Amino acid sequence: EKKAKIITVMHHSLLDHSEVIQQGYTLNNNKEAIEVFQECNLNLILSGHIHIQDIGSYKKGSNAIYDIATGSLAVYPQQYGILKYSYKNENFDYSTARVDVENWSKSLGITDENLNYFRSYSEEFFGRLAYDMAFNSLEKEKNFTENQKRLMAEIMKTLNLRYFSGTENLNSEEILHSEGFQLWEGSSNKFLKSYVKSIFKDKDTDDNKLQIKMRQNKY
Repeated sequence: EKKAKIITVMHHSLLDHSEVIQQGYTLNNNKEAIEVFQECNLNLILSGHIHIQDIGSYKKGSNAIYDIATGSLAVYPQQYGILKYSYKNENFDYSTARVDVENWSKSLGITDENLNYFRSYSEEFFGRLAYDMAFNSLEKEKNFTENQKRLMAEIMKTLNLRYFSGTENLNSEEILHSEGFQLWEGSSNKFLKSYVKSIFKDKDTDDNKLQIKMRQNKY
């Protein structure tokens, strides 16, 4: 009645943010929920749970719904969303920023190098987790040499870092034609193979920036 603009916030995602990670992350009844949201003219959703930085959209006719999944502070790159509202234009501007651990640490005189150079530490730590997971999963695959497994793990590391920071739009033909990426096609690990390929394909949107005009809510 007072023309309030409604922002929907939920833990699980309304829309799929991955081709291979959906069950347990996207609402089981998301199709039903989408219909209700469109009926009520709700077109902006903030969600979490999946921990990657990704902006999903669903369009029916001229109406679009945007589901912004913001990455977790617990994992690289420790960023959060900023939502600014323009009353004049009835627009929302979404962007992301990183927690400034480095300046906080230095301002308190902390000498821990991991905190004083937190960005590089976090990237190396999280990248190593992806690398090790991929390399260890390939351990029993006899059709790859040790060097080939390292190349494959390095691709996994690069793509996963971009996936979680919402910069998979940087994925290029250079990665597609790299030996490490092409080797994944011959892997017997169906999940990781599909995961790697899905990250490469998901590059059509800048997942750290969005401007959206709110529709008038119906009650």
